[in-house]
Amino acid sequence: MEEAVYTKTVKNGKNTYFFDVKEAKNAKKYLVLSSSSPSKEDPTKYTRKSIVVFSDGFERFMEALTDVGGQLK
Repeated sequence: MEEAVYTKTVKNGKNTYFFDVKEAKNAKKYLVLSSSSPSKEDPTKYTRKSIVVFSDGFERFMEALTDVGGQLK
């Protein structure tokens, strides 16, 4: 697994969000968005979910995120 070249952490209540920029072996960067929250079955453990956004689709991803974010206001 590649190490993050840049990371940002956002805490929101019991949830923590991680924004990690990583670099693949071919030198292309990609984004890993992860969320961590207490497990419903065992509150001493955490559940982590991630999605990966590759650089070639990042612009379309941000356009959609901005559009959806505007609906939250």
